[in-house]
Amino acid sequence: MNYGYGYGGVGFYGGRWEGGHFAYNTAVLHVNTTIVHNTYVDRTVIRNTTVVNRTSFNGPNGINARPSGQEQAAMRESHIQPTSEQVSHEHFASTNRGNFASVNGGRPATAAVARPMTSTSASIIRR
Repeated sequence: MNYGYGYGGVGFYGGRWEGGHFAYNTAVLHVNTTIVHNTYVDRTVIRNTTVVNRTSFNGPNGINARPSGQEQAAMRESHIQPTSEQVSHEHFASTNRGNFASVNGGRPATAAVARPMTSTSASIIRR
């Protein structure tokens, strides 16, 4: 199912990881390259323009999507639980009203952090 805007239904095709940063594919996404410099152009992108008006959810009256064999294998793999620091960071972020779009208008004060927060850095930010 093609959701558009770089989402083909299986993954995001509007960019890729290059080393330690994400690069946006400007053939898929329109970004202001005077501000966003981590871009590339992949002209081999196939643009489907067929409009199919139907619901785009999995279930009754929607589509009938099932995971591929590769996706099923990935679901059965052993997964590592998040660290206590990650759980703490997630909890802190979820309780900070400044992170709510209804409060910050879609412009959070801290959009991302360079590395995982520790208990010490989280307590400093809370002040």
